[in-house]
Amino acid sequence: MVLHEVPAWATSATMKAKRHPKRYAVDTGLATTVLGTDEAALADVRSPLFGSLLETFVVNELAKQRTWSVTDVRLHHYRDRDGGEVDVLLTGPGDRIVGIEVKSSSVVSTHDARHLAKLRDRVGDRFIHGYVLHLGSRVSGLGERLTALPLGALGRD
Repeated sequence: MVLHEVPAWATSATMKAKRHPKRYAVDTGLATTVLGTDEAALADVRSPLFGSLLETFVVNELAKQRTWSVTDVRLHHYRDRDGGEVDVLLTGPGDRIVGIEVKSSSVVSTHDARHLAKLRDRVGDRFIHGYVLHLGSRVSGLGERLTALPLGALGRD
């Protein structure tokens, strides 16, 4: 299997059936080869492919980590009617939700967490926390139950 699907998340089965899954390459190295990109293009955060490949990397890491997690979580993505999108939702017991945005920038702001905030406000207490993963080195608060984290935090316990 070269691609894996991450289903859409919605509050009802009817809405889920209407939404399309996102597809990701199971290996970002293979994806870069298929796309014909080189090391120089991958090192350039302004490259049109960089953001998509970074999101693919994060989704693949989360998919790996869920295989050994003590909590049974599922991966989803979310898009609302207005086009607001959250890159990854981790859903677990009790329909609890953790949202993750992936940004190919070293500086983030509350603007980068706006879709997470909208989802938080929509689902209330089921929303545990939202994270904006970025290329910088700083951890910062972005609002109630919203935090910016360096991408390196993805591999930590």
